[in-house]
Parts: sequence; C-alpha cells; structure tokens
Amino acid sequence: MLSEADQEAIRLGAKITPDALTDAIKAAFTDETALASALAQHTQQCLAYLLMTRRLQMKIVLVRNATFHLKEWIFRAGKDVAVLSGSANFTGQALLGNVERLNLHRSWRDGDSETACRDAFDEFEAYWTNSKLHAVAVDLPLALQEDLVDSYDTTRPPTEADYRKALDLEGRVYRSDLGSSVEASVNLERFAPPSDLVWEAGPFSHQGKAVFRWEGAGRRGILAMATGSGKTITALLCAWRLWREIRRLVVVVAAPTLPLIAQWADECQNFALTPYVAGNHNRRRRLREIDERLQRIERGNRGVEVLIVTNNFLNDAEFRELIDRFQGPLMLIADEMHNLGTDAFLNTPPNQIAYRLGLSATPERQYEPEVSDRLVEYFGNVIFEFSLADAIGVCLVPYDYHLHLVELSRHELEDYRRLSDRIRRLRLAAGRDPSAEDEERLQLLRNQRRLILEAAEGKLEVLESLLLQGSAEQVQHTLVYATDKDPGQLDAVNGIIRSTGLRFHQITAQETGNAKLVDAVLDAFRSGGLKVLTAKRVLDEGLNVPEISTAIILASTTVERQWVQRRGRVLRMCAAIGKEYAMIHDFLVLPPPGEARDDDIKVLIGGELARCDEFANLARNRASKDGPRDVLQDVRLEYMV
Repeated sequence: MLSEADQEAIRLGAKITPDALTDAIKAAFTDETALASALAQHTQQCLAYLLMTRRLQMKIVLVRNATFHLKEWIFRAGKDVAVLSGSANFTGQALLGNVERLNLHRSWRDGDSETACRDAFDEFEAYWTNSKLHAVAVDLPLALQEDLVDSYDTTRPPTEADYRKALDLEGRVYRSDLGSSVEASVNLERFAPPSDLVWEAGPFSHQGKAVFRWEGAGRRGILAMATGSGKTITALLCAWRLWREIRRLVVVVAAPTLPLIAQWADECQNFALTPYVAGNHNRRRRLREIDERLQRIERGNRGVEVLIVTNNFLNDAEFRELIDRFQGPLMLIADEMHNLGTDAFLNTPPNQIAYRLGLSATPERQYEPEVSDRLVEYFGNVIFEFSLADAIGVCLVPYDYHLHLVELSRHELEDYRRLSDRIRRLRLAAGRDPSAEDEERLQLLRNQRRLILEAAEGKLEVLESLLLQGSAEQVQHTLVYATDKDPGQLDAVNGIIRSTGLRFHQITAQETGNAKLVDAVLDAFRSGGLKVLTAKRVLDEGLNVPEISTAIILASTTVERQWVQRRGRVLRMCAAIGKEYAMIHDFLVLPPPGEARDDDIKVLIGGELARCDEFANLARNRASKDGPRDVLQDVRLEYMV
C-alpha cells in the first residue's frame, strides 16, 4: 500500500523523459507553489528520477494467501556483504517505542555470520528473479498500471484475486520456473488420497478401521501396525479427513531417519501435497522457510502445510518457538514414535499440538516401561493393532525360517563367562537400588557380552556355505545383516561375498548420506544386477526395498522391536519380481561340545531361544520335519532341562 503521491511519482518515473524530469526537479526549488511543500515535492521527484534512470529498482512481492513479511536489508560492496535482519519495522513507533530487535551479519566473519549472509542474499535473489515457490515479484510501475497497489489508507489486504492477476501479466513478469511452482502450490488445496486407493473395505480395510479408531479417540492415539501394513498411508488419511473438516491445518511429520523422511515426501506427493522437507537446507534457512509456511496458514481461511522433520529438529528450541507462536490447528505424526522416548522430547513435549498420532510396529520400549508410559501419556493409548500375524497373507508374504547352529570357540566362551562374572559382581555391589552410573556400566558389559554371540566367528563359515550351495544365478535379491557393534564383521562378510564372485554393495549410514548412490545401488539390486545387499541397522527403520526375498541375519540384538521390524522389511510384497514368499536364515549360537550346563550357558541359550521362538511361530515351515520347531526342541532338551 502506497500513498497517492508516491504512486504518482512512480508513474511519473515510468513515463517522463530525462529532460522533462530535470525541469520538474528544478521547479521544486523555483516555483512558488512547489516551495509551499518543497520537501514533499522534492522527495517525490527524486523518487521518480531514481526509478526512471534505473538507479533504484522496486518490486512488490505477492505471496499466495499470505503477506510478504520479511524485514531485511542487504548491503554489498565487492565481495563483502552485510545483512541486517530482525523484527523491526522502520516506523517511529517501532524504533522508539516497541520492543524490537535487529541482527547484523557480516560475510567477512567466518562461521554462522558468513552462512547467514550467503543465505539471505540467495533468498533475496530467488524472490527478485521470480524463482521462489508460491510468490511472484512485480516491478512497481507495472504493479501500478495493473492496479495491484492500493493507497495506504485502505483496510483491504491483498487477496487471492490480486495474486492471480499478477500471474496473468503475460510476458511482463520474469516467470522463470514460476508456472510449475505456482501449480504445485495450488495442489495444496487438492489434498486428497489417490483415486485408486481402497482403504475402507477389501484387503486394506484395516487402514480404514485405524482411521476411524483415531477419530473416535478424539484424534489422539497410537497405531501399532506391522511394517508393510501401510502406516504412512493411514496417517495421511487421518490428516486428510481432519483437514477436510476444519479446512486449515499444519501437519508436522517427525521421523528418525533420512530414508524414512524421503519416503514420507514421496507419499505426500501421492496425496497431492507439496511438503517442506527440513533436511534440504541449513538450519537458518529451514527456520525461515517454516516460518513463512506457518504464516501462510495463519493468515488464510483455508489451506494445508506439511512439514517433514527429523526427531532431532522436532526438539530444536527455535523450531518449537515457531510452533508455540503459531495461531492455528496443528497435527503431529510421529513415525516410529518409540524413538521419541528421550529426555529432549519427554521433558518438554509440544503440548500446544492438539492432534497427535503415533505410529510404530512396536510402540512399547521393551526395557523401559516408564518411558513407554510417558509416551502414552502424550500421544494417547494404543487404539488400534494390526500385528505381523495379521499382516501375513494380507499385505505381507509368508516366509520359511531356517535355523543354523553355530558353536562358540573355547576362547569366545571364556570371554563370555568372564563378562558374566563381572556383571554378577557389579550387580551384587550395586544392591537393590543401583545408581545411574552402575546401570550404565552394567549395560556396557551386557553389550560386550552380547557382541560375542553376534560376532561369533563360526557364523562366517556358515554364511559362505549358504552362498555357495547353489549356482550364482540362484543367489539374488538377498540381504545380509551384520552386527552394528563391531564393523569388523561387516568387512569380513563383504570379503566372503567378494570371494564368491557375487556382485554386492553395502548399505550403511555412510551410504544413505548420498541419495544418488543409494538410488543407483537399489536400482541395480531391483533389476538383478546386484545380487546381495549387506547392511547393519540402517534398513531396520528406513529404506523400503520390497524386492528383498532372502534375509541372512548374522546378528540380532535382544530387542524384540528389531526382530519385528526386520521380518516386516523382508516380507513386503513385490509383484514386480513375482514374490510369493520369503526365506529367513538365522543363527543360533551354542557353547562348544562338552561344556557344563551351568547358569551362564542357560542365560546364553535362553536369550537365543526367545528370538528363535518368535521367528519360528509364524513361519510356514514351522512344523516341517527338521524344521525350526524340531531344532528348537532338540536344543531345549540338550541345554535347558
């Protein structure tokens, strides 16, 4: 909004010739009428002159369903850039009376200040050149000609019609990639499930039941749904039905890993959403972009924004501040919500978020019941369950389970006994009420003892024989899981596979940091060019690779959640390769022959049997001759009776 006098000066600058402008400037100091308001007249004429000579360029920014609210001044001299930014308006009241703040950043200072200057300059260029999503910049003279500017005394803010009018200035606006960006922003109001999605009836009716349960629980609660049963789709259906009712919503999706975040972004596209993925920019730019999106929803009567963030960023103090200030409806979708059982989240949960949905195949934290209770206190109770047993045959394929017995070496058993003795002595010394330090030391010793079983050398010999049992052509779409406690096992596994001549690639946290590499590896694996993937824990809660048909699990922890997730990962349906069932190879560690059946041995065997029983119970070959039940029964009779 500009005064009528300023508008006239701009029109003048757009129309008059240099000579006429010079005469007008002289008149401001010689004409008696002009002298009556010399300063005002002179200011207007100078403005016109600067615009006409292009020494001053001015544009207005129209943002879809919102107000362009940035307050930033950028000064550049050669390579040096200074940026002044903050909350201050340049008005008398703001500068003299209000509590406002400005921050000065200088590019010649290393670290955050240099980064802030670069980001601010890039952001300005994006708006100026019309390459910014959801916004269009128009030269001020053109904006006046097209009646896009109002007098300052009006009470009418820019409307959607103004925005669309700006877009219709054919050829007179530097459009760049604006057309596709604007189309993407329009999609936000098309938020809807894919037209071919059937979720209220048929094989995937469990998704509909979960949605209605969440709504019936006041739109709070936890969905305990098996991996592969469609938790992401179910959650977006919940968000869609909520938005359809209230027509204005910000959805915050929190996920623990980058691969999961990428999957959420893809699924949002299927629902005609254009989410903001916080991992794409540095922290300062993330906060700015999120603030802009929140303001759009806050100032509009309708609309939806989806912000996909990591669990760490969900706990970021400045992100929380933006959420706290937001005046509008918020929904939190927490994927693998058991990962939020941390002090950072539980001590200061985002209580201002009214609608809460937790997702997990295994929401309870096995060894931390108090943490599980606090998560339930925030998200609500488990309101719907769809277990692995429910999912097999519906949205997961059945599987055969093959157990391979591996004996510890004498040296490995000695180390196991030594650590068991240290655990007993520490427990005795700590008494009934161990300190936090004692608990930490105990857990460290348990992990060291568990590593002996996970990294048992005999497993590598069995792995090699499994890979060499058939021809190389028979080994395909195979995944090998190694322990994450000792990188040496994965190196040894890779060496064995390399010696067989099978093409393989490892997928660890190091590889998932390179999206292009991961895409190339998975494309080769899907096509059959790569026969084997080797991994540690990265696939437990991350990459979706339904082509995996055979899993060789060298190492598993005692955490039940990991067992459920790993099976779900292997059992995903895949019509592209005609996958009808999966095969899981597991390793049951035993003591060397002739060892006494003492308490240490029973603890060793008991931990292994708990996992093997769980895997065997749902296997289609569980009761076959020499199948997993027979093997487990023999082990019990030998060691546990």
